[in-house]
Amino acid sequence: MSTPASNSLGDVALSVTSSQAVSGGGALVICPHSGSTLGAALKGLGVPSCEQMMPGGVTFLAQAGASKDDHHAMLFSAAASNNTVHWKCRLPEPMSTGLVPFGNNEWIVGGGQSGKCYLWAARTGQLTRVWTAHHRPVQALLASHCGTYLVTGGADGVVHSFSLWHLLHSSSGVGGGGNNNSIRPMHTWSHHYLPVTALVRVGRSATRFASASTDRHVILMDLTCPKHTVKIAVPSGISSLCSTISRLYAGGTNGHIYCIDLDAHATAQTAESAKISTLETRTITPENHFSNTSRMTNAILGMPKTDTTTTTKDVDHAFVTELEGHVQAVTCLALLPNNDTQLVSGGKDGTVRIWDLEGRIALRVLQPFPTKVGISSLHVVPRASIHAEQQSATSIDIPPLGRFLQDTNNAYSTDSNYLQVTLKPCRDDLTLKDWQSSTGITNNKHNTKKRRLAKPQDALEERPNPDTIKTNNEEEDRCQSLQKELEEAKATIERWEKVNNKLAAKLKKATA
Repeated sequence: MSTPASNSLGDVALSVTSSQAVSGGGALVICPHSGSTLGAALKGLGVPSCEQMMPGGVTFLAQAGASKDDHHAMLFSAAASNNTVHWKCRLPEPMSTGLVPFGNNEWIVGGGQSGKCYLWAARTGQLTRVWTAHHRPVQALLASHCGTYLVTGGADGVVHSFSLWHLLHSSSGVGGGGNNNSIRPMHTWSHHYLPVTALVRVGRSATRFASASTDRHVILMDLTCPKHTVKIAVPSGISSLCSTISRLYAGGTNGHIYCIDLDAHATAQTAESAKISTLETRTITPENHFSNTSRMTNAILGMPKTDTTTTTKDVDHAFVTELEGHVQAVTCLALLPNNDTQLVSGGKDGTVRIWDLEGRIALRVLQPFPTKVGISSLHVVPRASIHAEQQSATSIDIPPLGRFLQDTNNAYSTDSNYLQVTLKPCRDDLTLKDWQSSTGITNNKHNTKKRRLAKPQDALEERPNPDTIKTNNEEEDRCQSLQKELEEAKATIERWEKVNNKLAAKLKKATA
């Protein structure tokens, strides 16, 4: 059995959003015990997607709007004492995915309904790259654990992987203009037959991930290999994914949650739970205990796969656990931090359920919104951060996102992926006095000689630029060579003039 969890429901709170406009607030922070509202934001707006800017933080970047045609990016804080919107900006197009932090939170990437992906610099908010990733809307985005690779899944059933270096480096064929539709992915996987709905990292590997689709398949892939590792089939289409070290949790379109074991230890735990549940089932109805036992065992251990159309890499006997409770599609899943025994799920039926994975029962059933509107996103945040009086400056130090492309030729170097900030000299009388007092360079009464402050232009003259010196030397050499050529040309002209004069004199004598 698993060890006791270090995080309980009393230490966390739930941040939930709704894709439909709600008068009480499109983003709520609720208590997982009672379902009471701890904070509300984005009142009267629908929030189709919402992402945490920092793991465990309470600052979120969401796409919100009052209608389908109203698509804005909003940065807001979910703290109980500071649940206000920091800024609001219009996006280039409606995003079919969330705005995901990427590259150690130095970049923000979003996928549009047109199939294009947008890359912003988080420090400046500039839109630096726009490229066509899919032929249909981008449905899912995933940043690698190292922050250098981006995985995209589209409604065309294709999964691509891109390198951050290739997206930013001007000498990689991408071009410095920022907009280039010919950016090629590192790898492409086209094993799904229907739209890809979710992507998630798997286990402790830095390169392994899983994709899910409405074609009822979960496919495990690796960033270093163009072929898929394994394909697992479940009874219904999948709309959301979540993972631990040894298990995958897939939210189905029929309202079921499928728990997929990935190693022998997880399989042994599932088998142990099946034995306990089977013994309990036998004592319920002795006359039909055989059918109840068979149904319970199949629900926990999973039915052996009988589909003969699958490939040889498909799992023959998948141990899949079903958690039943939602009556509509499960749209989002989340695990408690440092706790792999409790799962939180949200569905289109407007309910949030907290599951005990060892007992395989729902501990809480919450309805955060007054009307049964669908849950679009769900995050688990520390309760201490929710009641904080003031957020740190680093959590909101993100400018509004730009809508139009910026030229990256002067913004990035070929040796670094970070912005180069040029500091311009700005000195006046006031700043000189402050600098003079801070450095101790003042007029000394006991010293008859006064220290002269160097002017900015003097400092520039004292420290010439090596590139400028090199350019000046080249220009001097060029001038000397041109002057030498001019002197040679003059000598040639004088020589021909003498020859011409002699010929003219001889001709004159001959005619006379």
